Amino acid sequence: TLGIPNIYHWDFGVGGRTDDTSNLKNPTFFFNQPGTYPVMMIVSTKFGCSAMITDTVKVVGRTKVFITGPNSGCANVPLTFQGIALQPLASWQWNFGNGDTSSQQNPSAQIYNAANTYNVQLIGINNSGCADTASRQLIIHALPNINANASQNNICLGQSVQLQANDASVYHW
Repeated sequence: TLGIPNIYHWDFGVGGRTDDTSNLKNPTFFFNQPGTYPVMMIVSTKFGCSAMITDTVKVVGRTKVFITGPNSGCANVPLTFQGIALQPLASWQWNFGNGDTSSQQNPSAQIYNAANTYNVQLIGINNSGCADTASRQLIIHALPNINANASQNNICLGQSVQLQANDASVYHW
């Protein structure tokens, strides 16, 4: 009889659910709604002695954050991002992938100096310490290489010169 283990019974206090109990020593339980729950544990020994403890578990809602702003842009052109949350946040943590960070919901415009793919990440933390992370890839395109190929830099008044452009898809003279 010395090898008989203690008997455990947990009740996680979720009304309307029948799967909110466990007989495991160290159970895991998923609360699917925010709220305050009375969690109870009863332990019985091999000698028939029992003890009960009840504690209150407060489950707070998770936050959900989103990034608004462009998915692509051009090198050296400012880009603006904005953080959106479904509930008030205690802190905002931006990493723009270009070496800059911010703790503002609406950070200052960002500049990306080189053509590349960058990862923009936002972590939002609510007043209870629950966090959510949003990220998006940002593609930065190189600026066109401008060269008019003028054969002459100086022309006399009344003369003309032919200019040639390259390395772009649209030209405006």
